[in-house]
Amino acid sequence: MISVVTLFRRQWLVVEKVPFPYTGIVYETLKSIPESRSGGHRLWRFGIGLMVGLIFQIIVFLTQIFPWFPDVFALRGNCCGYVWYVKAGTPLAPIIGLATANLQPVMAAIAYFVPLKILFNSWFWYLIYIVLMQVANYMGYYTGAENANGCGRGWCAGFSGLIEAPFKFMAVSQAGGMIGLVVMIIWLSRSYISETLRAAFGKKDGKIKEIESSEPISYRMTWMLLILSFVSTIAIFMFTGLGFVAALLMPITLLIYLIANARLYSMTSFYMRGCEHATSLYRAFLWPSRPTNITSEFAISATFVRTETDVSCAKYFGAILGSFASYKMASITGTNSRDAFKVMIIVMLIVPIVTQISLFLIIGYSSIGLDKAGIKSLIQFTNFENRFGGNPDWDSMPSNSPWLEYVIAGIVIVCLLSWLNARYIWFPFEPIGFLNGTSYNSLISGLWLSCLVAWVLKTVTLRVGGSRAYEEAGIPIAGGLVAGCMVIFLLGGIIGIIRFFVPF
Repeated sequence: MISVVTLFRRQWLVVEKVPFPYTGIVYETLKSIPESRSGGHRLWRFGIGLMVGLIFQIIVFLTQIFPWFPDVFALRGNCCGYVWYVKAGTPLAPIIGLATANLQPVMAAIAYFVPLKILFNSWFWYLIYIVLMQVANYMGYYTGAENANGCGRGWCAGFSGLIEAPFKFMAVSQAGGMIGLVVMIIWLSRSYISETLRAAFGKKDGKIKEIESSEPISYRMTWMLLILSFVSTIAIFMFTGLGFVAALLMPITLLIYLIANARLYSMTSFYMRGCEHATSLYRAFLWPSRPTNITSEFAISATFVRTETDVSCAKYFGAILGSFASYKMASITGTNSRDAFKVMIIVMLIVPIVTQISLFLIIGYSSIGLDKAGIKSLIQFTNFENRFGGNPDWDSMPSNSPWLEYVIAGIVIVCLLSWLNARYIWFPFEPIGFLNGTSYNSLISGLWLSCLVAWVLKTVTLRVGGSRAYEEAGIPIAGGLVAGCMVIFLLGGIIGIIRFFVPF
């Protein structure tokens, strides 16, 4: 992952100037510390956002920790605390495609840093999804969906336009769309990749030598690390019992879905969970359906390909997203990229060791203590049959058969949107908003509302005050709001842990 990030560092950060909104928010906070001495207008605006974030999150924290505290923002009973969801029997329940809406102001503040076109597409394509679902319902599809609660409209068979015909958007957007996004990243970067390959093979002119001198390591070393780690990954999985094809598909799958997620993260600070759709290549080439006799090869493949592309379990998410964010921060602050590379290497050597030790301790304590207390352990939660390769779970991800046609359609749609967006600056649609609007990001996380609110606020800011108002007022206020909420997140987490052991 580090070698991939190092390879694309200059293309994304120097040539394309990809925004990395969350890194920008962190930098906004850091920049406000030295500015506090002068007390300029920008600092006061950051302070306004900070106070709003603090007040909101304090109220939320008190609501969550004290049952007697009034539910000011009507958060109790919502999905995951901040996500409102449609409930059966309510006036909005007949809108079949409407599932959830994210109520957390932090998400809207983060989205405020996202490019305007992506914000528009994120809520626009979710609106299209709602319309399509309503039309399909009138035609006899998704019957009974009006009796399903919000999360069920995304997860449950029979009600979800992500899984069920005629749309199967999980196969279209989350599976095929992510593949198409990577295909276009490579295609649109083909001259850049060719340039790095020529430099790796020693064909360097004066311009390339000057460019390479600012890179963390030489292009030859970058490509050597990438090839060596790719081959090593295949060898390790073959050693565990996978055949060559299954072992080869593992790094390919990881690279596809994690590079696509890195692109989503770099443009929006959001990402796509991969547990439900990253099985596509394995289903296409090896196991179209769950085998009758479960082999070690299938069990290992199914478990790793799902956990390692899903943010709640994956170890590689941090490696690729954190590395890109580190290079971005180094670029903003003027830090030498070579120093950033060294720090990343040290961190990546330490973190896996600590993680594995912690995991073994958690499993051990869980088996010894929590099981006796009647609480489900980590081992039970991640049971293979129920979570990764169980029947019909494997056969329904990214959707039930036929599904491959939908994946191909998703690749074509995203490639076409990417090409038109790159070719014509006036073209109103682009691929990342399409992926956000027709996936779990909107149906389960409810991010369509965050993008809609941010789109309205950012549009008004730019129309009324122009880019100066956005830079000098909008960004500091949004950054301060995020910082304020994060302070209470941290303190609230600590207090919550204390309250668990010492009830009060």
